[in-house]
Amino acid sequence: MTDLPKRLSDSITTLIAQFKMRPDGPYEGLSLVETSIVANIAVACSPAVQGDIGSALRLPKTTMTSAVSRLQTKGLVERMQCVDDKRVRVLTLTKAGRTLADSLALAQVQSSEAMLNALPQEDRETLVRLLEQVADTIREQD
Repeated sequence: MTDLPKRLSDSITTLIAQFKMRPDGPYEGLSLVETSIVANIAVACSPAVQGDIGSALRLPKTTMTSAVSRLQTKGLVERMQCVDDKRVRVLTLTKAGRTLADSLALAQVQSSEAMLNALPQEDRETLVRLLEQVADTIREQD
């Protein structure tokens, strides 16, 4: 049996660590779940439906609810009842949340650039193309 799956897993773990919280960056004080929620609200149609964000991130309802509560406490997210359906909660970023989302997006691009710069140009193109192919396949399976 080939060791490719293990090597891939190890590489993905290393890459994920590159995107995780750093004490000197915009991720400070946020969990990976909280960071993902902020990023998803930022790109969603405003306001974002809490259940839709949780589903997109594949989070259990209890995890999503507690993470949103922490984000509210930190002054990054506002949670409101939907006007049309009282069972639905909608999320919007506060001004501080929007600033954070912009900082997170910039940090991710900078981390990606640093990773790609470790490769020759032709390998960068190949890597991105293959990762896009894998991501498309995964999306189609959902």
